[in-house]
Amino acid sequence: MENCVLIIFGVTSTGEKFRPSDWIERFCGVMAPYDTNYQSSGDRVNIQKGMGYSDLVFPTTHKGERVVMALEQLNNIEPLAWEFVLNFIKENDLKTDKLGYSEIFSKDAIQK
Repeated sequence: MENCVLIIFGVTSTGEKFRPSDWIERFCGVMAPYDTNYQSSGDRVNIQKGMGYSDLVFPTTHKGERVVMALEQLNNIEPLAWEFVLNFIKENDLKTDKLGYSEIFSKDAIQK
């Protein structure tokens, strides 16, 4: 079964704009330690200078809208981090969409 990409929009289910306006950067900043270079020891293989985002939870543009993309692969690496993503969506009543990896990556639709 193909893994999925969860697209998180900055709009609630009632259509209200989610605040604060920099929520995407804040959220992705919190998730930055969890990426495919993360080891169970807690050490990162590829240490970046300055701020960087995870390759599993990152800000991007989807269909002209700023969004967060969260790759389901995060659940395999750190289940509690994936649970944090799902709880954030639920607690803030955010709109989401779920697509297969091939629907996103094969079309080169991501603009990091």
